[in-house]
Parts: sequence; structure tokens; C-alpha cells
Amino acid sequence: MVCLVGQLVADPRGRRVALVTAGSTPDNAYRRGLAWDWITSAMVHGEQEETLLIADVVADRDTWAALQREDGAGELLAHSRVPLWGRIGRWSAGRRGRDGVLPGAEGSFSWALGRVLEHGVPGAPAAVGPLDLQPAVEGQLGWGTRPTPGRPDSWFRVTGGDS
Repeated sequence: MVCLVGQLVADPRGRRVALVTAGSTPDNAYRRGLAWDWITSAMVHGEQEETLLIADVVADRDTWAALQREDGAGELLAHSRVPLWGRIGRWSAGRRGRDGVLPGAEGSFSWALGRVLEHGVPGAPAAVGPLDLQPAVEGQLGWGTRPTPGRPDSWFRVTGGDS
């Protein structure tokens, strides 16, 4: 299992995505960030029998557009051998700084998952997977799956495998 929290940036052609550090731009994202295709490749070719990529990330306007296209960066988020569970939120600059839910902040996917793991799910089996926990996480957030009802700026999903 790998958990990633942060900001995604697409290259200028919208074909590759990287999880970046503060101050990164599309032009330097691959020098300053962690390439999404490297992450999935490492997980596919690793020695673990089962994998799960948990993500709580945001994307700016251009990256969000690239993720919407199935022929570009968007296909990276749906790798058939790497199950993905998490939230991809749209990030934009507001008049007073930033608006939207920051990864890891109150109201984010990782915040909700932490609350569910801390308190448990009554009636759940001892060993649970994302599909067992998803309704409880959605309940913490008050919203559902892609496209998020009332929140067109977020995706919430479980992809790949039967995890």
C-alpha cells in the first residue's frame, strides 16, 4: 500500500502527471516531483502480491483538464493492475488565497479515512478493504462517487482490482 497526499501537475502536453513539491510548475514537475507513471510502475513490478494506491491530491485547472482526457494523463489514474482509492480535487486560487479542500486538511479524503480507521465501522469484518470502508468515508465527507454530487470539483473512486 502506498499513500500519496499533495498536488498533481501535468506536463505542458498533458500526457504525464507528477506529484510535486511546493513551487513546482508544469515545466519542472519531473525534476522536482514524483512521476505518477514511476509510482504505478514500481507498484506493478514490485514483489507484493496485492497493491493499493491511496491518494488525496489536488490538481490545478490545466492538470484537471488533462485528467479529464482519456487519451492523456487521465488514463494514468486507471491502471488495471494498481487499484486506486481516494480523492482528486480541483484546486484554484480564490480572492483570499486558496479555496477548496487541501489534502490532509479537515474535510479531505485522508482526514475522513483517518476518522473511520480511528473509530471503526460497526458490523464490519476484522479484515476490511476499500469497498468495505468507502460508505463510512463517504459518510464522514457527506458526498459520494465520481462525479461527486454537489461537488463537481472532486472525484472519489475505487478503481482496478477487487480491493
